[in-house]
Amino acid sequence: MGETGNIWRDSKDDFIKNRRESEYKRINYAKMMLSKNIIAFETSDDCDLNINLNGGIIKFWAQTGWFCGKKPYGKIKGRGIKNLIKQVKELDQ
Repeated sequence: MGETGNIWRDSKDDFIKNRRESEYKRINYAKMMLSKNIIAFETSDDCDLNINLNGGIIKFWAQTGWFCGKKPYGKIKGRGIKNLIKQVKELDQ
């Protein structure tokens, strides 16, 4: 490959490396915030968290910040760890 191809490959590798690092930071931040607010969770894979509440599950995707509930919490959805914590606390009240 020519010089342009090498530059493209290097920038792509840097992009992938930076994305992995940011995903790692996001998942760790989400775990820290949930633990700080005493919300129990399980890690389903490298970037997803499951919050089990009274027979229902709320799934949080750290890469995008999106969360969505399954039965009976189907109406819980949104974006951001702080919004997730707020909605979970409202369920306890």
